[in-house]
Amino acid sequence: MADVHMSDNMTLPTLSFCDSAWNGEQFEGYTAAQKFTVPLDAFRTQFMGYAHGLDTEFLCYENRPFTFDEAVALAWVHGVEVRPYPATLKHVTPIWRAMDRFGIVGAAWHPYWAQPLATADNPDTKISGWLRGGAALLVVSHLRRAAADVHIRWDSRYFNTGSGAMHITDALTGRPIATDSDHFALSFDAMSYRIIEVAP
Repeated sequence: MADVHMSDNMTLPTLSFCDSAWNGEQFEGYTAAQKFTVPLDAFRTQFMGYAHGLDTEFLCYENRPFTFDEAVALAWVHGVEVRPYPATLKHVTPIWRAMDRFGIVGAAWHPYWAQPLATADNPDTKISGWLRGGAALLVVSHLRRAAADVHIRWDSRYFNTGSGAMHITDALTGRPIATDSDHFALSFDAMSYRIIEVAP
């Protein structure tokens, strides 16, 4: 396995020999206290690896330029994992476990910018997720540095609801979330995320 440590300097002739790319270390000079931001269109262009045919990981050191949870909120909704190190494995391991339980291998990825499985009534909240067998695992990221209560509405075209209600669960805690018809509500701290399972 060859992981190329590029961070904004993609040397194209070498990429065919690489398995994944790491990016984000170019922001290390900023701190979370400065409320650093990356525009979403810039993240999609530069950090996702699609243009180079590589999986990518986002590098973030604690509070440089984001807290680790802020980095997860920004990167994971784009399908990009934040590369953990020993002190931050506690943030990432529960997400990996939720992904394994759901079975994302073979599931269809629906990013927020193309055929989203659900949408929010707050423009600062983006939702991507995996769909498999009429159930979904959603990454719900609130990307503004202000707390908010957000209503999430799932797209019924993707779910086999039949005559029964959908079951909404916090995939990290296992706690059920109350639903109202075709939507549910989530509360967010400033720039944070939730991993939500939707199932018939």
